[in-house]
Amino acid sequence: MHKFNGWNEAKIKIFGSERPLFRNLYTKEQLVMIARKHSTYFTSQNTWSRYAAQHGLPNAHVFINHFNSWNEAKASIFPESKAVLQQKRSFSKENLIETAKKYQDHFTSIKAWDSFAVQHDLPRSGVFIKHFQSWNHAKNKYSTTQQQF
Repeated sequence: MHKFNGWNEAKIKIFGSERPLFRNLYTKEQLVMIARKHSTYFTSQNTWSRYAAQHGLPNAHVFINHFNSWNEAKASIFPESKAVLQQKRSFSKENLIETAKKYQDHFTSIKAWDSFAVQHDLPRSGVFIKHFQSWNHAKNKYSTTQQQF
């Protein structure tokens, strides 16, 4: 049995560097083909990673390592959607109130909302805070409109 003088030396002997190069498991061309074949699920990091885990595909971090960011991966793989990615989504106060009403069971705390919003591609708490000056003001505005109906 061979002894190593520490974990870092073992990684260098095994992988040729301290960090295994997972980037080399897939080429960019392979990743592009995979993403295009499963494009319906290549919408957000969370959606993709859940789908990828269920189907034995590379997760979002593999794409990020190859393309430097999730948005760069999407823009490179789907150039036709690059313009859409570059547009900043804008929401009116009315849109935000409607969203809060629709998902009222999740519109309870910043943490709960952001967790839900990430999974469903909805505006994060910061958007509500920007429009209503605080999370509590957003919640108060939402509850005030609820009472009117």
